[in-house]
Amino acid sequence: MADSVREAAGAMLPAGPVWSIPLAGKRAEIPASIDGVRARLDGKRLAAFDAVVDQTPAKHLVYVLLEHVLPTGAENSDPASVARLRAGDFTGVLDQDNTPVTVLDPPPATGEAVPAVWTVDEYNGEPPTEFPATIAGIRRTLAGEKLAEFEQETGRVAGQDLATALFRWSYPAEQKALDTAAFDRLADQEHAACRSSRTEAGS
Repeated sequence: MADSVREAAGAMLPAGPVWSIPLAGKRAEIPASIDGVRARLDGKRLAAFDAVVDQTPAKHLVYVLLEHVLPTGAENSDPASVARLRAGDFTGVLDQDNTPVTVLDPPPATGEAVPAVWTVDEYNGEPPTEFPATIAGIRRTLAGEKLAEFEQETGRVAGQDLATALFRWSYPAEQKALDTAAFDRLADQEHAACRSSRTEAGS
């Protein structure tokens, strides 16, 4: 939770993504990125937040951010709105450009075991492939400038866009090449079938 309603109302907001959330008949502006939340925490609270962020599957990170930026007392002053947000309904939430915020993935169900990897199913003869779906897992696959770029982008991207950003970083270049090759083979087969059909029709 945020340290005070004053902070949640806009004081000390970092540069970067912001959510404007309707609460108790008013709007509360709160940081909407990992770095924005980090800027409001210190000591054990910061360490605990980082540990959870590192291990949470990408599609649920938006809910980790939400829990750490909800204004103090929001659950008492507007329990219905807080419950709606926690359930994944971000209706009325705007970003810093006044664009409605959409969250596609629902929160994890109680007791649900969420995989820490993404799986690409078998496709056109290629075997199934798994790749990391957490910040910690992706971080282990990177080094040097790539790792620094990943850390910078991950810290600044808006919560509703985190899953997409992490998927892009996680998806291995070699897997992209395999998928492209498989798609090209499939397209060639379809084109060959079409050409054959046209030839038979014209004979």
